[in-house]
Amino acid sequence: MFLTEEERKKIEQKIVELEHKSSGEIVVYCAKSSHSYTSAIFIAAFGGFFIMNLFGFYEYFITWGEINKNLILWLSVQNIIGAVIAGTLTYLIPKLKIMMVNNSKIEEMIFTKAKDVFLNMELFKTSDRTGILIYISLLEHKVIVLGDKGINAVIDPEEWDTMVNNVVKGIKEKNPFKGIMNAINDCERVLLKHGFVVKPNDINELPNHLIIEE
Repeated sequence: MFLTEEERKKIEQKIVELEHKSSGEIVVYCAKSSHSYTSAIFIAAFGGFFIMNLFGFYEYFITWGEINKNLILWLSVQNIIGAVIAGTLTYLIPKLKIMMVNNSKIEEMIFTKAKDVFLNMELFKTSDRTGILIYISLLEHKVIVLGDKGINAVIDPEEWDTMVNNVVKGIKEKNPFKGIMNAINDCERVLLKHGFVVKPNDINELPNHLIIEE
């Protein structure tokens, strides 16, 4: 389990406390992955097919020494088996998918998913445009913090980087709870520093709970 029930409740409570002090509205969203990476399965299958082809040539030159129907049949079956095994393993082991995809493509997928979440959760609908998304993609061990234009107009992007680094550090240390809590504390510090204090007529416009994709 990524977080215990107790840890989830503490994160929610921390968000509530922040929103009692600041006009910022925070959503923490954890995705299992940012894309299905289906193409990686086909790449792996092709790789398995190619490797078994190499073994086939070895068998032909070293063992068989001549082409015959039995050899052709065996090589064909062998190649198909290699492709199926490689593709199946990649499908069953998500981390293998990441190894088959270009890093720049992975970054693009993560950012696209984060923007989609921002829009689908309607974080842009706060009255002062002060929505903040802390997006965590578990498979890729990547974190993106997106702020609405009301906040981005005055906050240095490097301050978002500090929040990102805190969450990533927590995940690497196998303590994601600590990383998320530190990131929320950073949000509070930055918001208050730039004058995003709570107003008398402020209402809670976004969910306070941690959202984890099932």
